[in-house]
Amino acid sequence: MNYIDSIKNILGLSKKDSTYLNAVFPHLGNNVIWTAPTTQNFIEKGLYLNSDLYSIINLIINKVAAAPIIVYEVKDEKALKYYKSMSGSGANSGAKWNAEKMRTKALEEVSIPELERLFKKPNEFQTWDNWIKEIAAFRLITGNAYMYGSRRGGQENSPIIGLYSLPAQYMEIISGGLNQPIKEYRLTYNGYDKIDANNVGHIKNINLSYQAGTGNHLYGASPLRSAVRDLTTSNDGKQALLSMLQNMGARGILTGDGSVNITREQAQGLKEDYANNYQGSSKAGDVIITPAKMSWVQMGMNAVDMSIIDTQKVILRSMCRVYGVDAKLLGDTEASTFNNVETAYKALINNVVRPLHIEIRDVLNNWLLPSFGNKNLFVDFDYMAYPEMQDDMDKLVAQLSAAWWLTPNEKRAAMNYGEYDNEVLNQPFIPQGLMTLDEFTVQPVEDIADAGDYTKPTPQEPTPEEPEEEDEINEEEDAETNP
Repeated sequence: MNYIDSIKNILGLSKKDSTYLNAVFPHLGNNVIWTAPTTQNFIEKGLYLNSDLYSIINLIINKVAAAPIIVYEVKDEKALKYYKSMSGSGANSGAKWNAEKMRTKALEEVSIPELERLFKKPNEFQTWDNWIKEIAAFRLITGNAYMYGSRRGGQENSPIIGLYSLPAQYMEIISGGLNQPIKEYRLTYNGYDKIDANNVGHIKNINLSYQAGTGNHLYGASPLRSAVRDLTTSNDGKQALLSMLQNMGARGILTGDGSVNITREQAQGLKEDYANNYQGSSKAGDVIITPAKMSWVQMGMNAVDMSIIDTQKVILRSMCRVYGVDAKLLGDTEASTFNNVETAYKALINNVVRPLHIEIRDVLNNWLLPSFGNKNLFVDFDYMAYPEMQDDMDKLVAQLSAAWWLTPNEKRAAMNYGEYDNEVLNQPFIPQGLMTLDEFTVQPVEDIADAGDYTKPTPQEPTPEEPEEEDEINEEEDAETNP
């Protein structure tokens, strides 16, 4: 079943009742859907020309690659739905605890050798770390990331045994017409290579640009589309600073009052002398002096006067906001909204890295795993492995310690530890030494006079004395004489 058939099933559409399709995909035809021409520029003039943007992207993708990916088997479909809805929401420890409890109920870690090899080395050229960084970078820069899956034996619908990252700036969608908007993908990097849509996992950012008849909303929108002026201003400002250092000549001229005229040849000679003696970064800020009655003429402004440096700070903060990164993590402490770096990193993981993980996770679950034929498999990233999340783990431990109504195995699962195969640990441990109020209350004494004086020791009863040895002998003699 293709993409559009799925929509038909969901909406109850038939070929005769295709109002939705005609409205969303009018005049689509069996053609290439052209991507935005700025995609390549975002990479060449953005990522590799702007150091601020490169720093932002590099910070995010390094954190994305730091979380391990784990294969699970689904035990409870309903609990899985709750876990998926809860795992991406909320940054507090309580929300994470609830999500982890649902994960424990829904999923059980399993070992699938083929998937483990795939997640260790996706292809012969890349490790998992390299591959996922590339996928994340394409998604952050272009709004799209494309996974190509090579199948065992090249057979259709066979398991995917290799994962490759396709260059997003050279990818195009080929439509199959109104009933099949995404029929194939075309790679235009070196000629034209068509790839069946079933072999491509497409990650894309939200795109609300539904331009009639174009179908370009099938591509993701780059975050840089909203920051293109900031990016241009930043690049131009950096170029201005470079030009000022390389080519800035004298800041002014001391010249005569015009009473002496010079010939064209003399003017050319002065120009050459100026180029030789006053242009270049080593001559920046120098002054030209001429032998005559003099007056000062201002020629240029420095970087501080032009506010170029301050503008660069403003642009950096603006691009950080686009990507949800706190500027403190890139060295700008003035604009930070957090008290310390650790808090800023935690916000980065919760607000940027985790949502990106979920995008990648969902494509892997919906596209990759079905090729293995096991519908009960599920993959997810373990983001509690980040050191920045350990203080949340300390809070979790404190909360679990007080929650006596949970079993020890439930507590271990909430902390991402494996369960012990011991039935005793599947029962709650009730704390000792607790009693009800009725058990604690002492019954009142009816007559206070009988209560006694508890300030004085209770008198002891006299102990019977042992008979002396002489009395025992006399009794024996009496018994003999008086039988």
